[in-house]
Amino acid sequence: MKHPIYRAQSDRDMMKKMMVTGTQEFKSLIMPTFISAGRTESECSVYSNRIATLLQVQENGCVLIKLKDSEHWNESMSEKTIKKMDVSDLKMPYKAFTIDLTNAAWSGYEYVHVFFDGESKVFTFETVEDGGTRYHQMKLDDGKNIEDEIDAILTVFDMQQMIDRVLGTESKDMRETIYKCISIIMFTSMFQKVTDKVLLHKVANKGSKKRSIPDHVTTTVYLSQPSYTLSGKNNISSRGSSDKTWMQKGHFRRQPYGSRSAPTYKSIWIDAMWKGSGSKVLGKIVKV
Repeated sequence: MKHPIYRAQSDRDMMKKMMVTGTQEFKSLIMPTFISAGRTESECSVYSNRIATLLQVQENGCVLIKLKDSEHWNESMSEKTIKKMDVSDLKMPYKAFTIDLTNAAWSGYEYVHVFFDGESKVFTFETVEDGGTRYHQMKLDDGKNIEDEIDAILTVFDMQQMIDRVLGTESKDMRETIYKCISIIMFTSMFQKVTDKVLLHKVANKGSKKRSIPDHVTTTVYLSQPSYTLSGKNNISSRGSSDKTWMQKGHFRRQPYGSRSAPTYKSIWIDAMWKGSGSKVLGKIVKV
């Protein structure tokens, strides 16, 4: 399977041009075209950053992260935990990679390309509509709180309104999409070497000189979510006094270490578990 960064001929041509000229020179070359079309310098910068991100994905092994056998992401890091984190706490499993969102019910996008440029995490969300690529970009700066950065981008720049105009009024909430993508990144980073949760599959793809596609190996990372069944009271925690039984999904926790006055924090994974001690199972169905 060819990597998604090679879908559009125009993108492939621009990636090839940037490889020859460099990022800054590339931006200077395309700026007159943007100005003559009535576009702003800021829009030119976003486009240039997008091409640079695609190029970084190529140079860093064409990694594609997929959710295995699921259109949802249930074993996720809670939004409440993410909001407390600094952007610097977001550990990247690879310097640049792509997350496949084509089957994600919670996203209006098909793919998100992620790139760490040494100071910021750059997210480029994109989908193909009417034969063209629609995309939006978020740049989260290290040293800043994740929630503050996301709120500033969505609120100050009215990004959600832009998304609604491009993808339609029924587009998904961008906050949910970005928080779930951050959860996927953290999960991948933490379990890269745990084969029952993160599976690697590499495919060598023959390129095409005519179509500007180089020979490349697509490294597909499958995230495998565990499934749980209720098979007797031995599998149920008896702590607490609830007369119900429910599943608490897997999640990350910010665990404090060191002194109470000035603790340090480390993200740890808490496996999904049954809770409660009653015989009645709550009827919430989670599709996996």
